[in-house]
Amino acid sequence: MEDEPTKPTKPTTLRQRAFRERKAAAELAEVRGIFAPMPMHPKIKAAAAKLLKTTKDKDPPGGTHEKDPL
Repeated sequence: MEDEPTKPTKPTTLRQRAFRERKAAAELAEVRGIFAPMPMHPKIKAAAAKLLKTTKDKDPPGGTHEKDPL
């Protein structure tokens, strides 16, 4: 059997750069790991802050809570 030539893999930095360029071309920007149009960023940040606040208020000091909704 002949050995098939394999494509060299791109370093992670180049793959990540290409990924971000594709998102920018689609006019999406990253907010907290989520790509969304810029006008949606304040709403996403507010929702994330609300989620973090309710988590801090309800979680016991041990970390995980007994009734995990997920």
